[in-house]
Amino acid sequence: MIYLSILYNATRKRNFRPTEAGRKRRQSRICFLSALFGSALLGISHPPAFSAITGQALSKKTEIEQTESEQTKTEQAIAAQTMTEQALADFVRQEMQAEVDAYARQHHWQNVQTDIAITVPAAVQHLPVCPVPLTIAASDLNNQPVGNLKRQVRCDGGTYPWRINTTVKVEVQLPVVVARTALNRGTKLAADMLKMQVMRFNRATDFATQIPSVTGKRTERRIRSGQVIRPASLQQRWLVETGDEVLITARKDGMQASTRGIALEDGGKNEQIEVKNSRSEKVIKVRVTDYGKVETVF
Repeated sequence: MIYLSILYNATRKRNFRPTEAGRKRRQSRICFLSALFGSALLGISHPPAFSAITGQALSKKTEIEQTESEQTKTEQAIAAQTMTEQALADFVRQEMQAEVDAYARQHHWQNVQTDIAITVPAAVQHLPVCPVPLTIAASDLNNQPVGNLKRQVRCDGGTYPWRINTTVKVEVQLPVVVARTALNRGTKLAADMLKMQVMRFNRATDFATQIPSVTGKRTERRIRSGQVIRPASLQQRWLVETGDEVLITARKDGMQASTRGIALEDGGKNEQIEVKNSRSEKVIKVRVTDYGKVETVF
């Protein structure tokens, strides 16, 4: 004890001035080490007070080890509750199938077969499991759920809300309307010119799924045999077509008169066409107002 105290006083810095509290703490540590070192060398049994101090130290060490063990178990439990690529992919696939089914019902698709491929970023493994139901929203401008799509998945609950973008590729196979034979531009479609055929689509496109929905319309360009009939490339049905008998109405100064005539041109709503008056056989300009009805233009 005396030797250590002298050693301490001899080796401390010349200008060092410790506080009284600091000096007492260091002195206490030196005394404890001296007693421990001396008892180990001399084989002296520990007094009760020393045994109590040692027991407290061992107890503290055990408590620290237990805390570290519990912390490790907690970290493992948290890791086990993180999202997986498979779990997120299953959620997106289920939502996309529901979206395709709803679109199919709305547009009268029949016997649709769907293939859905999903790409999930590996970063999903660092996201915690969401304690509330996930939500999904489109992050692209595609109206038809076919082709390469982008969907954002969000978790709006828990301590750490998150969002992640996924890529979805949807392919559909279903019966659509195709041309039975080659059709020239301006052809008025009839049922016997068309047929149903199962086709596969891997990108958003326009197609008809019912023959009655396109019969009576005219083609705006030539269509090959077996080519898909696309409603957007067809002229709308005319209210008046060439050769139709029409009702001609003339109005002026509160007076009204009607007669029959034959359309010489096709015409849509409010379009001007030529008709021949059946009584006078005179050709006049008229405006289309409804199916088979026109009004004179003054």
